[in-house]
Amino acid sequence: MYRVAKASEYLAITGVGIKDIKLAKKSWIFPGQSCTKFDISPVNYTFEVQAMSAKKLPFILPAVFTIGPRYDDDDDALLKYAKLICPHDGLTKQNAAKIDAETKIIAIQREGEGKKEEINVKAKVKIYENLREAEVAEANAELAQKKAGWTQASRVAEVELEKAVALRDAELQREVERMNALATTEKLKAELLTKASVEYDTKVQEANWDLYNKQKAAEGVLYGREKEAEAQMAAAKAAFFARQQAADAELYGKQKEAEGMMALAKAQGFYLKTLLEAVGGDYGALRDYLMINGGMF
Repeated sequence: MYRVAKASEYLAITGVGIKDIKLAKKSWIFPGQSCTKFDISPVNYTFEVQAMSAKKLPFILPAVFTIGPRYDDDDDALLKYAKLICPHDGLTKQNAAKIDAETKIIAIQREGEGKKEEINVKAKVKIYENLREAEVAEANAELAQKKAGWTQASRVAEVELEKAVALRDAELQREVERMNALATTEKLKAELLTKASVEYDTKVQEANWDLYNKQKAAEGVLYGREKEAEAQMAAAKAAFFARQQAADAELYGKQKEAEGMMALAKAQGFYLKTLLEAVGGDYGALRDYLMINGGMF
């Protein structure tokens, strides 16, 4: 009998003339041989797993398992698949159903745990809300007490401010009265000072006129004395000039006399030098000559 497998199938042939298993897409099946078709298409098994996040929030995690042989050139994977998987296709379906049931049980357990955790979280949230409400109520009460204290302090401050304003008004009134009194006093002083100033100015003008007359008289006397002093100074200068001229003449005469004596001495020195040179530097001969010339011999 000739058997042909579909595109996604293989023929697994065993029996006479075959040592282990023969895989083929098409083949003759002889007497004493057995042929089984098996599908190599991958099979997907889908599950929905009830899971929970790190924050204890439940969620559904879809899971897909794909089962199928690994196809390669040496056909080892297909041989193993033909030996081990094919005879157990029905068992595989049973196992899949069992896994599905167990998965549902686990999901229910997880769902229960999630609800339990949700209840715990809600209870904790409620406790926290109650604590917060108590804290808010306490804070409101404390705030009300502080507001009452602030109101009282504000009223006291207003009363003190009113007293301070009244006291300040009284001080200002006293200051105004004092300033008015000072103004009146200053006015009287100004009137008296004006009268005294007029009298003072009159006396000052009279004194200035008297002083002016005396100054003019003194200036006349001083002018006469200055002219007299100038005449005396001129006479003194003339006498001094005459004396200076006489002294200068006398000094000039003495200077000329001294100059003559110096010229005579120079001439005598030159004369002696000439004589000394004439006698060949002999001082004894020069002395004898001078004594003879002077009539001493």
